Amino acid sequence: MTNPSASPDPFDDFLQLESASFANVRLVLFYGCSGSGKSSILDFLARCHVDFQDRPQFQLRWESFPERVPEIHAHLVFLDEVRRRRELRLVRKLLQNGNTVVAATHVAPGWFWPLRRYGKLRTYTIDRDTEKITRYLQRLRVAYSDAAVRAFCRRYGATFTDVDCILEAWPSASFDQAYYQFHRHGDITTVATCDVSGRP
Repeated sequence: MTNPSASPDPFDDFLQLESASFANVRLVLFYGCSGSGKSSILDFLARCHVDFQDRPQFQLRWESFPERVPEIHAHLVFLDEVRRRRELRLVRKLLQNGNTVVAATHVAPGWFWPLRRYGKLRTYTIDRDTEKITRYLQRLRVAYSDAAVRAFCRRYGATFTDVDCILEAWPSASFDQAYYQFHRHGDITTVATCDVSGRP
């Protein structure tokens, strides 16, 4: 199994996925807002998880609504990402073709519930974990208070991208100061030019 610590940006396994078993699971969902780490999770599982090695893999990325899915069968499909409920019919098609699907999704897990007919389903909600944000700030060597991190996560969710936007818009001695200044002068929707290429 690949050592995830070899990556220049260490993967934060806040869901303890490395020790989780995905045997006999047909559909795995990672639900959360943009920037919360869904794509990084899919990459980690594809490269590193023992249950997903030695199986034919297919990487599928939907930039816009697709008309159809590739005619693949009995593959492990990493799908990035489901954005609309109407795309569920394409996920169903992948399952009907005997594939196992690991998907990032903006669509709430409840909408996938009927797909249990094709096998075991497992869901994770990934944008509510405040501790992953504190660890991210520690890696950046940015001071913070737990209160500021909790306030940020309540407002935006636990998203790396929005942390980066705030720190870039208001470079400060601490996340608390940056967050305070950020809300005095704007919000996430007003920061459209931040570079988030380095987030985990």
